[in-house]
Amino acid sequence: MLNWLWGSLFLVGFLVATVTGFLGAEHSSVSWEALGTALFSSSQTAFEVCMGLAGPMCFWLGILKIAENSGMLVKAARALTPLFGKFFPGIPPNHPAISAMTLNISANVLGLDNAATPFGLRAMKELQSINPNPNTATDAQVLFLVINTASVTVIPLGVMTQLHQLGMKNPSEIILPTLLATVGASLAGVLVTLFFQKESRGRQFIAPIAILAAASGLIGGLVAFVVYTFSSEVISKAAKSGGTFLLIAFVMGILIFGMLKKKPVFEDFVEGAKEGFQIVLNILPYLVAMLAAVSFFKVSGAMDLILSPFDGFSFKDALPTAFMRPFSGSGSRALMIETIQRFGVDSLVSKMVALIQGSSETTLYVITLYFGSVGIKRFRHALFCGLFSDFVAVVLSVGIAQWFFG
Repeated sequence: MLNWLWGSLFLVGFLVATVTGFLGAEHSSVSWEALGTALFSSSQTAFEVCMGLAGPMCFWLGILKIAENSGMLVKAARALTPLFGKFFPGIPPNHPAISAMTLNISANVLGLDNAATPFGLRAMKELQSINPNPNTATDAQVLFLVINTASVTVIPLGVMTQLHQLGMKNPSEIILPTLLATVGASLAGVLVTLFFQKESRGRQFIAPIAILAAASGLIGGLVAFVVYTFSSEVISKAAKSGGTFLLIAFVMGILIFGMLKKKPVFEDFVEGAKEGFQIVLNILPYLVAMLAAVSFFKVSGAMDLILSPFDGFSFKDALPTAFMRPFSGSGSRALMIETIQRFGVDSLVSKMVALIQGSSETTLYVITLYFGSVGIKRFRHALFCGLFSDFVAVVLSVGIAQWFFG
């Protein structure tokens, strides 16, 4: 499916640019020079993204290697095997993939994107080790990817930081709306994924949904209590420093555990860092391919053509961010910032794009990144389920923004 999607982005963009070009210069804003530049500049962008990812990737996989060699991941896997067994019945008990998935999901919940990606790539590598058909994604890999792309975010630190930089006085006001949107998107993503997976139907279908619904309700209740009990200034300060403190405490805990076990923590870190750099090299070709297609599609004017039927709707100006979000995190972030600067940080459409950015994920990027790192070519229903979750996140973001701020 990704082959058709990738090729279609180029073909549709070329057709739109050609047709609008024949209408005359006064009717067309398409520049063939800009299209050519988009192809080459996207390659440079992909390289810069990978180089920016190399440092965090090496660091976090180095830390993960210390946790692995010290036995910490094994202990975590044993503790979480009963829970993950409900969602991933195909994974053997105490498998290292369970620990890596746990770390990935935990980092996403805290809004720590840079920490989540290395753990997710490691989890995908471990899942690939038990894949009987290396070219095709397993049920466990598909479900993990969808959970990753629709992960519940308690504190959207990245979006809150950007809103603060753009002049919003109380960025913490998006915490509860973002949580509601991302919880709904996560439930929808897991539901539709389990529907496609035969081994999760019947009685096994009920337990994961009950667990996810209970956890979502608990998190939602806790956040609602915090939001309505403490002032926005206190919440904002805690959101900015709390996640960083937990992250540092997490790293210190792994180092202390490794040292108490008398493990060569420095050598283990270097070994894991080498693996991280190799993963970055494997990712680069996939990123070049995807970013070139997305950039060409946008510059051709095809994106503007898609948005034209929504003229007159209050959410039209939020749709560019929504359409770009599954393709590119940096692209959707740029569109979000442009929208906020154009309409004002306190406008309704600005709240919409902030919720969209915080509750959805770069599904195509994540699929390309995670599956590409282990050589999977057949994604099965992963793309549809991930995009469905993104669609639900966008619909909920628009509706919740109107409910809270309209």
